[in-house]
Amino acid sequence: MCAFTGLEISYKKIASFCEDGQPVPSSPVPPPTMQVRRWDWSIHSVDITDPLEAAKYLGVYLPLHGQDIESFNWCYKYLAESSDRLISRRTSPDCKLLVLEMQVVPGILYRSGKAACSAAQYIQIDKLLATIIRRILFLPRSFPHALLFLPRQYSGHGRKSIADLSQLQKWGAIHRAIALGGAPEKAANSLMTRAHRLFDNPDITCLMT
Repeated sequence: MCAFTGLEISYKKIASFCEDGQPVPSSPVPPPTMQVRRWDWSIHSVDITDPLEAAKYLGVYLPLHGQDIESFNWCYKYLAESSDRLISRRTSPDCKLLVLEMQVVPGILYRSGKAACSAAQYIQIDKLLATIIRRILFLPRSFPHALLFLPRQYSGHGRKSIADLSQLQKWGAIHRAIALGGAPEKAANSLMTRAHRLFDNPDITCLMT
């Protein structure tokens, strides 16, 4: 509760970010806390014990426990339910593919492009998408998965992969922050430095230079 305006702050809409934090494997991770001030402006720590897996902030779901299971489940369920309704419609395959790429996939990208899903989870979503495309085009189940997302110039179908589009959105946000300079650039560089330290990936170092 704010002492001056009387407004109540919901901690579910507050996300905590770690900058240049050094992990200590030997010590347990303390529960997250929120710092609030009393009427005399003294600091009081409140433990956050909410069991939610993610918090919604400005329309984006942010994971609270490292693994964004909720976003993956939502994307997978949304794609499956939308495709079932789409395939059952009496219309041409071209029309179904257009609705899939212009309405269903962008709806998934709004969340998957900001989710902390693993590469394996993105691959599972793409496998479901490939199954949907095969059903729309009446292709056999043995049709190669890779040919569906291969560009047309290489004799593929040229369909868009949700995993690729999600990663492009994330890298685009990082590059825009670096190009802005100032505080956004420092935040993006700090994120890249932490990723390099955690995963020891030489490709990340090349992107930072």
